[in-house]
Amino acid sequence: MKSNAFSTQEIAKYHQDGYLIVKNFCTKAETDKMYGIALEDDA
Repeated sequence: MKSNAFSTQEIAKYHQDGYLIVKNFCTKAETDKMYGIALEDDA
């Protein structure tokens, strides 16, 4: 069973870079939905 917790290395990378890329975190459909919502945001 895969854990959803970040590893020590991932946390260190986040602190180093200020962001973390997590591959396959969302499905393509979820990503497309978030992208569409972001495009509609006038902020």
